[in-house]
Amino acid sequence: MGQEISVPAITVDGNPGSDDGEGGCDNLSLHGNTHADFDGGPGSTVTNQKASISKGCDPACGPDVKCINLTGTLVSAYKATVQVNMPDMPGGLTECEQGKVQDFLDKVLLPHEKDHEKRLKTYDGKTQLPVNITGCGMDDLTSKVEKMHLDEDAKRQDAARKLSKAIDPFRRTVDCSGCKS
Repeated sequence: MGQEISVPAITVDGNPGSDDGEGGCDNLSLHGNTHADFDGGPGSTVTNQKASISKGCDPACGPDVKCINLTGTLVSAYKATVQVNMPDMPGGLTECEQGKVQDFLDKVLLPHEKDHEKRLKTYDGKTQLPVNITGCGMDDLTSKVEKMHLDEDAKRQDAARKLSKAIDPFRRTVDCSGCKS
């Protein structure tokens, strides 16, 4: 190291800048959200239920448990509650740009989100599945009917989700041509 000398303090400046992430229509990205709650078909019941002692249980039931055959119809009603959420108007836009963005929200994005809603609502409906099961006692029969119901519910939810996802990704440009920046 050499001899120490006195020098003036060094001061530097960066380049000031800012970025709001909003404002203007260039590269504006607006997203809606459509959320569905599927009710799972609550209160589904077996109608026209007939039960009879059976010898068809394999493995055999325990000593104090009867082998039972159950027939009837599993009736289920399904309903989806769907909520469409639209984005707020971005800040930093001119009055003209706000008009163009509102037009985009109303005529492009909202119809897309409503299409999601329509597709998710395909879950709604009433079904009737034939029941012809054999099991060891009522707990076993109830478990088998519950599995039938849960399988059907899962298929309905999956089908509705698949229909909804089929229209994404959805990317459109907001046309703010004609607006002065």
